[in-house]
Amino acid sequence: MLPALVLLVTLGAVLLVRALVPAAPSPPSPSPSASARPEVPIPEDRTPEIRGRILDADGNAVDGATVRLVSTSPPYTVYRDAKTDTAGGFYFTHVGTWRVRVVADHDPGGVVTSADLQPAEGKVTEITLVLSPAGAVRGTVVDAEDRPVAGAVLSVEGVPWIVPAATSDDAGAFRLAIVPQQAASLVAVAHGYKTARVSLGPRDDTTELVVRVRLTGAPPVDGEVRDADGHPVVARVVACEDQPAQVRVTSGEDGSFQLPPSAIGCDAIAEHASYGSSAPVHVDEGRRVALRLLPGGSIDGEVVDDRGDAVPSFTVGIESFSPARGRAFGANRP
Repeated sequence: MLPALVLLVTLGAVLLVRALVPAAPSPPSPSPSASARPEVPIPEDRTPEIRGRILDADGNAVDGATVRLVSTSPPYTVYRDAKTDTAGGFYFTHVGTWRVRVVADHDPGGVVTSADLQPAEGKVTEITLVLSPAGAVRGTVVDAEDRPVAGAVLSVEGVPWIVPAATSDDAGAFRLAIVPQQAASLVAVAHGYKTARVSLGPRDDTTELVVRVRLTGAPPVDGEVRDADGHPVVARVVACEDQPAQVRVTSGEDGSFQLPPSAIGCDAIAEHASYGSSAPVHVDEGRRVALRLLPGGSIDGEVVDDRGDAVPSFTVGIESFSPARGRAFGANRP
């Protein structure tokens, strides 16, 4: 009986203490506003920025157009270049605040040049440009007697980027689909003729320019063959070796030779049995061709098998050659 009474008294004391002493406050539940949030990155400042879209003449977005940011006056400088995305979009970030133009081209869509743009600090300049297939140059290449010249290569000068060239057909006709306003002149090059230039003059992307290019015959091209020590050599000179109209001449005792105008635009080499062939030299109009034979000569020998017997019908050649060494190869031709 007594133990039970003691237990009841102890339990009552504990309950009385809990009632008199206030409970410790519970930590507050996090409110939705105080919950963990992902950090939002601060957008990069891309300004001054030029961005826009390139469309074709029907208003469709042009994917893969080349877009260039260029200076506004010659000599033209390309500051940036980009390709449009599937939506025709492009952008140039962190551009300078000087005056520029945007030039875009796409084959066969055409070409377009923006007006002068003046990017401002902290601003975004947005433009939309429409390619014009009429910004092209077409025409005919003829000789001094107005006969059509086929195979003439026509390119443009005056822009610091590559513009696709064109080749005249059997009727002498050609067309350059992409010719920027910045192009200053048209250049025509053909075997046997002097290089011709035609000024394009002021124009716009809405006008297709038509020109007539007249070529005049070029004079023969002089040259000389000498050995590594500078002595003149009588040697065979071959030009346009990989073309149907191959040219072969022989230099004189003083090493001099003359190539016909048809060799202009080809490579020429000199060959001699007692020397290594010369390095190829491009034949240019009005420029003397200097060919230098490398040290070397002919090799006489006999091909035998492992028993010392002569091997018939065996071809021996040079696999590779440099002034210092060569390596021979052979093939059995039974």
